[in-house]
Amino acid sequence: VWADDLARSSGESVHLGVLHLGGVLVVHHVFRPDDSRQVLEVGAMQPLHSTGLGKVLCAFDPVARSEALENERKSFTARTVTAAEEFTAALDETRKRGWAADLEETWEGVTSVAAPIHDRRA
Repeated sequence: VWADDLARSSGESVHLGVLHLGGVLVVHHVFRPDDSRQVLEVGAMQPLHSTGLGKVLCAFDPVARSEALENERKSFTARTVTAAEEFTAALDETRKRGWAADLEETWEGVTSVAAPIHDRRA
């Protein structure tokens, strides 16, 4: 219900993701509340290092962080962060402010904001 409310109030789509096989598995997707063409992304895998979902997982989950730092960070666009030092700094900033952003780091024209769910019962 809260994800539907968030999509409705923000006018944007909402995705929930979990760490899976070195990436982010999208486990829930709420469409934008407009008439634009959209694709269901449940079951899709996204990179850890270049998406808002992935970066927020890496910032708050030591296992995700280790996986992203130990594996190759592929460049998808000119904005993708691939250097370990820059990626680590981005994770530190994410932890400090409590949310992550992705500004065309995986797909041109696509941005995202992500925040962790610390207590699923809250």
